[in-house]
Amino acid sequence: MKIAKKTFLVLILIFILTNCANKQINPIIIDDQYLDNLLVNISDINDEILENIYNSNSISPLKKQKFYLDYFNKLRFFFNDKYSQDYYFFASITLSKYFPQITQQLTNDLIILFKQGNYHKTLYYINQLERHSNLSTELIELKCYCYYYTQNIYDFVQYHSKFKNENFSQQFRNFLKKISNELPVEFYFMTHTARNFEIHYSNSLKFENIQIIANYLEDAVNYVNRIFGWYPSDKITVLIYEYGDYYKQHDILNLSSGLFDGKIRIPLSNNIAIENLKQTIFHEYAHSMQYQVASNSMRFYWLTEGIAKYVEASLNNLNVAKPEVELIKFSEIDNVFNFEKNNTDKLRAAYYQAYLIVKYIADNFGERTIGEIIKKFKYSNNIDKILKQEIFIDTNELFRNLNFLVEKL
Repeated sequence: MKIAKKTFLVLILIFILTNCANKQINPIIIDDQYLDNLLVNISDINDEILENIYNSNSISPLKKQKFYLDYFNKLRFFFNDKYSQDYYFFASITLSKYFPQITQQLTNDLIILFKQGNYHKTLYYINQLERHSNLSTELIELKCYCYYYTQNIYDFVQYHSKFKNENFSQQFRNFLKKISNELPVEFYFMTHTARNFEIHYSNSLKFENIQIIANYLEDAVNYVNRIFGWYPSDKITVLIYEYGDYYKQHDILNLSSGLFDGKIRIPLSNNIAIENLKQTIFHEYAHSMQYQVASNSMRFYWLTEGIAKYVEASLNNLNVAKPEVELIKFSEIDNVFNFEKNNTDKLRAAYYQAYLIVKYIADNFGERTIGEIIKKFKYSNNIDKILKQEIFIDTNELFRNLNFLVEKL
């Protein structure tokens, strides 16, 4: 009985194999129609298909290039959608293996991603690209910047040392010179990972204070998301220094209680009341989020510092008190931040008046309008055009309105 059962199974197996052998496998014909069909639904295109097209002798190199370019142009539509951006980079990096002509555009897009504060993502995509092609000097520099801004100091030093003979740009050489004082101190920082932050801190500071700062940072995430609709797209790097190291390494005034320069940097002492740092943390976090949403908007200091001061003040439902200094023209605020930072009276006036501008917009058009103004900078650098779309007046009229209000104070 067992032998008969085995014989029956063997016969079935022979029948199946014979059937498969007799069936003719229809090979894919790579022609113009096949390429056109692929472009109808590009989500079906994968590495294997791209390789088959690359190796095919049935279509000319010119047609292949046209297909690759058409495919890439369709992928480009996904770049500006944050929910589809990963798809764009994965697909484009795969395509670059067979069509390296897109590498410069990919480089430009990675720079944009980096400038949005997405340092970890940018680093990941550069690593994927590096797996199958040599990086240009521009991308080597960008990878070093990513290591620096994600606080991977060891990787930064190791990777940079591999390219000592590279012809780096003057901007990058200036950057290396600028950070030469930072690295020896920060190399030995401890690390604490929070949900949206990588916090690096001096090992002489109390860990319980670092935990409190981490909680304040996460509170800031929820608060800014609630009022402006901004949420981090990548982990934010935070550095907590001892007071002496902070002021020694950074060319800033002693009245600075924190700064954002791509990383949030805060001085701390074990002897201070930690709750006094909460407003500073919210202020610098607001900067970091504006940078992620649209970094090009930060060149308008009246908007950048106004938003941060507004967040800092509204946290406690307070109004920023008018400083005991002579006020300036609203049109002069950016000039003070750019060229007169050492003039403490003018600087205090500039912070206060920047806050008044943002408060005026929030009071008259809603806090979410501020969030929308910054988001529109993704697509335009024209602040007057953006303001007219959101609050129906340009900067000149906005400043005139504020000058009129200030005269009543």
